[in-house]
Amino acid sequence: MRAVPHQNERKLEAFERAKREGVSKDLAKQYNVNRVTLYSWVKNESAIRSAKPSKTYAKNTKGGPPVTFQAMEKQLFEWVKVMRRNKSKCKFILLRILLH
Repeated sequence: MRAVPHQNERKLEAFERAKREGVSKDLAKQYNVNRVTLYSWVKNESAIRSAKPSKTYAKNTKGGPPVTFQAMEKQLFEWVKVMRRNKSKCKFILLRILLH
């Protein structure tokens, strides 16, 4: 399993040091991140602090658009599951035929 890139506690530690020492290339190198990433962590202090303690990133405030057609979305999901179960390729043309 892939390691989680930036844990919240690690972000907070880096944030505190950046606050004390200032953001620098050396500090960014110690945390194996880009200097711009440290600036964004400092800027998003409230989001990082309010995030639930977890092994993953702070809560993502961006999301995709809401699902408009719930029934169609569910039908598509079931179709993909069946196609994968049967080891068939889920081709776009088959999807168009299914939905029209």
